[in-house]
Amino acid sequence: MSRLPSIQFRWPSFLTGTVTSSWDDGTVHDRRLVQLFREHGFKGSFYLCSDRFCDQEGGDPRCISSEEVRTLYKGFEVGSHTVTHPRLWTLPPEVIFAEMVRDRQVLEAVAGEIVTGFVFPFGRGASGDAMLPLARRAGFLYARRSSPAKVHEPPADFFNWDTSCHCGSELAEQWEFFKTRQESDRLFNIWGHSYEFEEQWGWQHIEDFLQDAARQDGLWFATHRQVYDYISAWRGMLWSLDLGRAHNPSATPVFFTFNGREIRLLSGESTDL
Repeated sequence: MSRLPSIQFRWPSFLTGTVTSSWDDGTVHDRRLVQLFREHGFKGSFYLCSDRFCDQEGGDPRCISSEEVRTLYKGFEVGSHTVTHPRLWTLPPEVIFAEMVRDRQVLEAVAGEIVTGFVFPFGRGASGDAMLPLARRAGFLYARRSSPAKVHEPPADFFNWDTSCHCGSELAEQWEFFKTRQESDRLFNIWGHSYEFEEQWGWQHIEDFLQDAARQDGLWFATHRQVYDYISAWRGMLWSLDLGRAHNPSATPVFFTFNGREIRLLSGESTDL
């Protein structure tokens, strides 16, 4: 019997790693963070609570306005963080679902895009797994957890998406570790709040990271949605039984190596290997 071929995952354009980030609550400090991201070619996903917009009745003056969302986050991603930022595990399922659906509905209206990502406020709690079917039913495709699990690869289950680190004291250490990794699927995933740079860590903390990230060769800076789309496309590839033919049924180009040879499959394309 012939040996199995060597098939290796690659990030888009055969880049050697991916960096993504997510930022919760939508405070006014997102303005400065977004500006820094634009200056360094970085990407982020911003998870917002629609009742906290400062121009809403009873809103939070520390948060941006609903009118800012479409322009401020243009080129990034807007995701849901519930309407009111409650401790979800203390609520009945009907209220949890309403928090998810209503926030998604409002955010889609103000952002002008389909909202597919969700972040659990205060983490998921002990009963977190029971909330996952509600998130799926609300139309989300992935859900990030708030625990810094030091994970440096794509999740097996996008509804249990752990991060590499929080944006604070562990950022430098985990970033240095990520840079030493050689795996083809290496993924660095930061989470935090932009106000932390104003109140605790200092803006130089994130600027130093962004400057170093921009100096690295071969990295893809992506939103959560872009990472999800690409990994889903890869996992959705069709292969013949002898692995000698591959088909990409997705809308996303896929990159991989076959016995060391670089292969790019465009949307709807098939190839003999």
